[in-house]
Amino acid sequence: MIKRFEAVYDQLDDAQELKLRMIEMESARKGHREELAMNKYRVEMLQADNKKLQQELKRCITEMQSARKEYEEELATSKYLVELLESDKEKLQKELRAALTEAEDLRGKSLLSSTSEPDNTCPPSYFVCPISQDVMNDPHVAADGFTYEGEEIRGWLDTGHDTSPMTNLKLSHSMLTPNKALRSAILEWQQQQQNLT
Repeated sequence: MIKRFEAVYDQLDDAQELKLRMIEMESARKGHREELAMNKYRVEMLQADNKKLQQELKRCITEMQSARKEYEEELATSKYLVELLESDKEKLQKELRAALTEAEDLRGKSLLSSTSEPDNTCPPSYFVCPISQDVMNDPHVAADGFTYEGEEIRGWLDTGHDTSPMTNLKLSHSMLTPNKALRSAILEWQQQQQNLT
């Protein structure tokens, strides 16, 4: 009887152990189902994120291609404008050189005519400021190579002009240099005029 009891007890023990294992397996299965559901949710979220990222990437690529096209068009336009400006610059430089040569020739002729004239009351043209059209008292040379009355050219520059009053080309700088040799010549001419009167 004791053996039977022990056998029954062993069977109960085995059944109890089997029941515990089944509970553990069910718990593990439940945990696996929850983990599977969580993983499925994560996969869905990652797929949604991936879809958004692909859309964003596509949009960025489209914007980049559009920006590249605009850049290439602007670059082509700017190259064309640079070529035009360089062509215009060369033409203007030729015209300026021709005008300066002509001005020098006219100055030379003016010097010759003023020294040959017996009546020396008219000032030589190179004594006259191109802006004020008066004989200069304080001649200064500007960046364009022309000489102006100091006050007149300073006034020209102070009012915002950055171009030559003679050539209308942009000045390379706004520094003025006193033309002492011309000032001496003007003073000498003025002295001669006073002696004549």
